[in-house]
Amino acid sequence: MKEPKWSPPAVRWGALTFGCLLLALSSVLQASTVKRLDVLVKLLPNGDGLIEERWDIDVTDSDAKTEWYVAHRNLGQRNIVDLRMKGYVPDAKDLVAFETLDDWDVDWTRSEKTGRCGINNGNEICWGFGDYGRHEYIVNYRLTNLVQAYDTHDGFNHCFIDMNVPIEQANVTLFADSLVELNDSNTLRWAFGYHGSIEWQGDSLVATSDGTIGDGEGRMILMLQFEKGLFHPTLQNEKSWEEVKRRALEGSDWESDSNDDLTIGEWILLICIIFSPVILLMLPFIWWVVSLKPLRVKLKRMRLGIANGNYHRDINEKWSLVKNAGVLRNLSYFSLFSGKQNKNIIGALLMRLVSSGQVSFVEWADIKKKNAKPKTCLKIECPLKDKPEMGTSDEAIQQRVLWFLTKASGSDLILQPHEFSSWASWHRDEMNSFLKVLDTKADSTYVNENAKDLFELRNFLKDFTLMEERHVKEVVLWDEYLVYAQLFGLAKQVSEEMRKVNPEYFKMSQLGRNLDAVDTSYVATWSSSFYRAAHPPVESSGSGGSSGHRSSSSFGGGGGFSGGGGGGGR
Repeated sequence: MKEPKWSPPAVRWGALTFGCLLLALSSVLQASTVKRLDVLVKLLPNGDGLIEERWDIDVTDSDAKTEWYVAHRNLGQRNIVDLRMKGYVPDAKDLVAFETLDDWDVDWTRSEKTGRCGINNGNEICWGFGDYGRHEYIVNYRLTNLVQAYDTHDGFNHCFIDMNVPIEQANVTLFADSLVELNDSNTLRWAFGYHGSIEWQGDSLVATSDGTIGDGEGRMILMLQFEKGLFHPTLQNEKSWEEVKRRALEGSDWESDSNDDLTIGEWILLICIIFSPVILLMLPFIWWVVSLKPLRVKLKRMRLGIANGNYHRDINEKWSLVKNAGVLRNLSYFSLFSGKQNKNIIGALLMRLVSSGQVSFVEWADIKKKNAKPKTCLKIECPLKDKPEMGTSDEAIQQRVLWFLTKASGSDLILQPHEFSSWASWHRDEMNSFLKVLDTKADSTYVNENAKDLFELRNFLKDFTLMEERHVKEVVLWDEYLVYAQLFGLAKQVSEEMRKVNPEYFKMSQLGRNLDAVDTSYVATWSSSFYRAAHPPVESSGSGGSSGHRSSSSFGGGGGFSGGGGGGGR
């Protein structure tokens, strides 16, 4: 049988059709995506919001021609002002400050828009992306009247993220001006439009999506309710706050608090959900008993000669805080989790940085704000210019902590609580790698040689007032006592005992003077914040949804929001 002959026109049309199919498939597979979007919102006393958006975008020519835009619809009496930004410009090594234009023309060419930004139609923030590929952009602006006054409360229901392109990772962090103190008792929160969480991290509220959002797959809407007196909003809204809240909760997971109409099956499911955290918390305890850990630890301690009542007063120069933490985990009866021990290590490292004069605690207030309340912050006295190598020695880990603090503190080298949380969220992988180093285990030889002295030092610090009065020449040793007291979780107790034995220490030592000003509890608070920022806990969704204390978001609900409106390349 003869093979069919293909005429040249047929070949050309076939190739053209196949090429078009490939091009169409390529357009689908290579559409622009936002790898990460972080929105930082600073709430001012008058209700305005200072907003910074940090974009990590992979731009392709399948859906982006000359610019990137972010639309904000339904703003009502809110306005976008004071726009400025910096970002990628071809052939520039670092991010470049863009020129902000009063009038934006969407018909300009890509080269005309490069390095420029502006507002189109009063509600679209636009900028030239410069060139295709993956690039970063930082957008800053003021959103007026974000927080508005209502009859019973002040608040807002606002959509901060709503795009026509997929966003692989999205976060919104809200914190207040230094004149306003927000906490769980005066601020209620709800989140809509995405699957994820909204929870307190220090004095900031952080909303995080669990997966990709945007492109019809969700948006991030946050509703906050504030007690009267926290803010002094410029705008009085005519609606009642209950009306705003009722509309937002419609169709959400928290539409009703009533359980009167639940079926038997729903009641059983509800009970299982309520008690599942308790069951999960009990599992480690059950394993602790079944595995005979108390007996095994007791036998290890007896073999090593560890006993109550024995004291060791010296600190071995060859000791390692990280390895000693491993020893404590290995030989403690209730070491079910490593998180608390890691927080103690971070606190101990911070104390060493303070003792050496590389970091100090300061009362700092924003001089640009009238009557700003001072906050206890970290001041970086010896900033690091070059990134240190990651090692497992105390010195290497300590320098890595100093590097984190330096980078997070910004140009003023004053580190505020929300600044570290924000910086850590952009360096999550690096922070997690650091936490893994803190879990370094001590080998059996190290345990055998040092465990007895370490536990007897803990006994000594617990009974610190039983010692004879020390002299000035041992100030350095006292610093290390506090470092190890922090490692043992005894810093507050030991510092109080030190004041009884020798109160002059808190005037003679760099560490003592700092702790005299802020108290050791601040070290514990800061190290906990450091740990949470590096490795945020996974919290249960909680109960009492419409009460405003729930940590999870609701995909449904959020009606009546301001803001949002799409965006992407065009």
